Amino acid sequence: MSLESGKIYPIHGVNHHVYDEGSSDKVALLVHGWPAQSDVWAPQVEVLQQAGYRTIVPDQLGWGKTETPGDPQRYELSQPIADDIALLYAMGIDKVDLLIGHD
Repeated sequence: MSLESGKIYPIHGVNHHVYDEGSSDKVALLVHGWPAQSDVWAPQVEVLQQAGYRTIVPDQLGWGKTETPGDPQRYELSQPIADDIALLYAMGIDKVDLLIGHD
């Protein structure tokens, strides 16, 4: 399974690449750490989709197909979290049932 195909969302001045699969009301958000990109979650995405979850897997700042911001302050912990929350709202998602992360 490839997480290459996805959509681009402009969030806080940065274009974010996001893999979004499924149409279930049950939503799983998978967030990778550094250094990595969304494709590290491919095995888990497949299992979650079989379990009936819509899977949202963003490439984090500067990784995969998400742009690298020029300001290093954008990498402070609160900023990527704010990006992910804004991304969910831009996608019309107001609730996440399962949050999985590493790093």
